Amino acid sequence: MTASPLKLLIIGAGMIGAFFDTPESPQVLTHAHAFSALPGFELVGFVDPNGVKLESAVERWGGTGNSSVNCKGFQSIETAMAEVTPDVVCVASPDETHGDILRVLAQYPLKLVFAEKPLTTDLAEAEEIVRLYEERNIPLAVNYSRRYVPEFRVLQSRVREGELGRFVSGAGCYGKGLTHNGTHLLDLLHWFLGPFQQVQVLDSVTDFTPEDPSYSAVLWFDNQRPFHLSAVDSRLFTLFEMDLLFEKGRVRMNEAGFELEISEVQPDTRFTGYQTLHLTDKVNTGLDQALSHAAVSLEAHLLHQGTLACSGQNALTALAMAEEIRNHQKASTLVTPIA
Repeated sequence: MTASPLKLLIIGAGMIGAFFDTPESPQVLTHAHAFSALPGFELVGFVDPNGVKLESAVERWGGTGNSSVNCKGFQSIETAMAEVTPDVVCVASPDETHGDILRVLAQYPLKLVFAEKPLTTDLAEAEEIVRLYEERNIPLAVNYSRRYVPEFRVLQSRVREGELGRFVSGAGCYGKGLTHNGTHLLDLLHWFLGPFQQVQVLDSVTDFTPEDPSYSAVLWFDNQRPFHLSAVDSRLFTLFEMDLLFEKGRVRMNEAGFELEISEVQPDTRFTGYQTLHLTDKVNTGLDQALSHAAVSLEAHLLHQGTLACSGQNALTALAMAEEIRNHQKASTLVTPIA
């Protein structure tokens, strides 16, 4: 990348920032693990108001891989920026803190900012942040993780290139808040199918925070093709799945995306004249390495200035879809989103 590795700072010494895995884990589930494993980056510190978490994060990751032996903990962004002058910053703090943190970071000459999803919890604030980063010419990437996984990228290309024909109908399940987790599914739908044209909200459940219920709805895509979005109370169990039917086949995302199934339409071997779906491919994805794939993708962007796999604008689109659903909760008639 450069003669010297880029200095990387992680804001948020929580689970996805530091504690979902360890340096010895085969899975890469944290920002610390993903970036400290690449020679192009040097992890120089964490920021978190919780001193105990900070100490634990630095103890776990300081001096491992490409982490600096002088990796430090800071309780303010300003102190960290002044002392370690990072080139790249990961924002892995709670959802509601993203907006304020991203505004502060925009004041510094950073080469890239990588934010956890959702970009913010408010659409207008997200629009402001995206504009601000465009004005400051700071690349802003967001962790809608499946966009970075090679198997998802290959499948999305097949779908968008029409290999499976036109979309017919679909269904999907999620829980733990429309904005917090549901935007993962909305982002996938937009990536695979494009924007929805109409929406009807059926029900909701408050299974995360009062400000972010999970909604069940029917979304109509091109040619009035429906997708049934089902909220599953995450206090019962976690479920994140997607099932898409096309003219020539079917795509199923199982186990939150750790497994993909692709079926194609073929003549029924039992009943002459009928067509059935035949499973042609079952793929175990690299979702447990998604952050590693993201780090590699961002390193490539910094080298070659190519298109970000998941940009602030992509994240903004997912939030806009969620807002459209939220605005029409309990609607008894179809509502067409404003173009």
